[in-house]
Amino acid sequence: ISENNATSYGGGVFVGKSGTAEFEGNEISDNTATKYGGGVYVSGTATFLNDEIAGNTANRYGGGLYVAGTATLTGATIAQNQAANGAGAYVVNGGTFDATKGQFTDNIATYYGGVAYVANGGTANFESATLSGNQADYGAVARVDGTATFTNNVISENNATSYGGVFVGKSGT
Repeated sequence: ISENNATSYGGGVFVGKSGTAEFEGNEISDNTATKYGGGVYVSGTATFLNDEIAGNTANRYGGGLYVAGTATLTGATIAQNQAANGAGAYVVNGGTFDATKGQFTDNIATYYGGVAYVANGGTANFESATLSGNQADYGAVARVDGTATFTNNVISENNATSYGGVFVGKSGT
């Protein structure tokens, strides 16, 4: 799924509120969304197994993924995505993002969250993943204004121009 464009949401994939989607072994790359979810927009439920979400761009939130529903990733590669906020993923409005055994590399956010921006009631869990080479002004790995958990990960060589690898805001845990 590559080189698609959306004027608003989900450049490559759009999973609506009541939608359910499963992906395995796919490449979701080089897609663009003017607003949210350059690669993938999820307000329903999506599962990704050994997929690559790479080189996608969102002008505002979620270069790789925008999650306001539930996204579960196992063995996924989230790489070289770009957005103003949440280059790898933007998790918001009660959304849940669970990532196990994945690779999160070389994602670039202009402002918040190279790998993820967890905002406004969003929840993100990273387990046994590699998070490296990501960049942002605040939180090269993550900006957390929701809830985030990091368990048994390798977190290295990320670059925040202002504040922290993981930046936890006033409302974050």
